[in-house]
Amino acid sequence: PPAPPPPPAPNDVGTPAPGRRLQVRSSGAHSPAPAASASPEPPEPVAPAGSLIHGGQTNRTQAEVEARAKISWGDEPKSVVMFLLGKGFTYDEASAMVDGMFQERAAEIRRNGFKKIFTGIGLVCVPIVSLVVFLSMGILPLKLFALTVMVGLYGLYMILKGIFMVVAPKSEAGDVAEQ
Repeated sequence: PPAPPPPPAPNDVGTPAPGRRLQVRSSGAHSPAPAASASPEPPEPVAPAGSLIHGGQTNRTQAEVEARAKISWGDEPKSVVMFLLGKGFTYDEASAMVDGMFQERAAEIRRNGFKKIFTGIGLVCVPIVSLVVFLSMGILPLKLFALTVMVGLYGLYMILKGIFMVVAPKSEAGDVAEQ
């Protein structure tokens, strides 16, 4: 193993080594000159603007972003409020913020529900259109028609799922992005 570096040599001028603070000690009234010694300077933490007072905590904006993500992932309101309380928010601030974020989540779920309804309507039309086309051609390929019927049944499922999402968005669990 390499040898440790040698200790810094004392300066003749009385200036401290880099990273050290000069402290002056007086030994009393009879001392002709104060003695100078160098001691390690502890780094002073600098908090960014808008950060919380308590050490080790993230700033408020970051806490809001994390809370919004937790809500988007489907966490319970109580747990998100407790998370914000742990980040230094008051109970009134946290509960008001969580209520607003859950309203945004419900609106997003409703939008996703309407998308599912309209997509489902399009899929339900597939077997109807294919039946009209097959009958106009004079043939009815059963396997191909059965495939279009399955697509139509999936469309019915999407319509029902979309209706539930629009009517009761708070009953939807899980991540909003995966719906």
